[in-house]
Amino acid sequence: MHARRLHTREALLERRRAHRRRSRRMRRLSGLAAVAATAGIAFGALHRDTPASAAASAPPGVLAPRPSIFPQRDRVAELPYVAVGGRRGREIALTFDDGPGPYTPAILRELHRLQAPATFFQVGATEHYFTDAEAAELRDPLFVIGDHTQRHRRLDRLSPAEQRAEIDEQAAVLRAAGVPQPTLFRPPYGAYDAATLALLGERHMTMVMWSVDSEDYLRPGVDRIVANVLGAAKPGAIVLLHDAGGDRGQTLEALPRIVVGLRERGYRLVSVPRLLKDAPPPLTQPVMGIGAG
Repeated sequence: MHARRLHTREALLERRRAHRRRSRRMRRLSGLAAVAATAGIAFGALHRDTPASAAASAPPGVLAPRPSIFPQRDRVAELPYVAVGGRRGREIALTFDDGPGPYTPAILRELHRLQAPATFFQVGATEHYFTDAEAAELRDPLFVIGDHTQRHRRLDRLSPAEQRAEIDEQAAVLRAAGVPQPTLFRPPYGAYDAATLALLGERHMTMVMWSVDSEDYLRPGVDRIVANVLGAAKPGAIVLLHDAGGDRGQTLEALPRIVVGLRERGYRLVSVPRLLKDAPPPLTQPVMGIGAG
């Protein structure tokens, strides 16, 4: 016969202590399992671009490629604007504002000569500079055209209806010149508000800011413009330059030195869409002030 279990005070206390010890062990085991599962997900995400050969030789499930957690399109859509791309590939995008203007054809020719891609944010009110020759050059795959409003007005000081007109009228000018419907937008002076973001969302347009300011609009001298760009260059940078809005002779003279200097530092020049595709932007973007652009 089994020994009769005594329900003494000491026995009850011992059973309670044993129950607590078992509960603590179960909680620790559950916590370890959760950590292991989380680590597996993170490790898979970090190695989602692992070559097939490496994945094949690894234990099952360890290095197997997984879908991207933040697909590129969703990541850009989550951001109010993009001022810098990712650091993958040492790519940099040159951008030019306020054209077309008297210096735009020469800047286009210089970029062609250097085989340097660029993205232009153009103002509709300067369409009288939009010659047939320039329109043909801007249709070159080397260049991408974005919307910079019709009259270069500060959008945060306009009503939603006025902002809509600024965006849509410039897009119509570009289409009339044979340029595809723009999907990129840069607000004048970097100024915008909630209405701007809503309008761009309706039009599936991405607002593009910048992370490197050449300050060429100040006309500080060719050496200073070159130093401003090369000194602040980092992988994923978006550089602000101007092809109109004033005398851009210094910008034109600085351009070959900028392009050669960036390439000597191991950077590859790309358009903004190429940058965002190759190196999706981080979810934390630089804080922008109002001023240039």
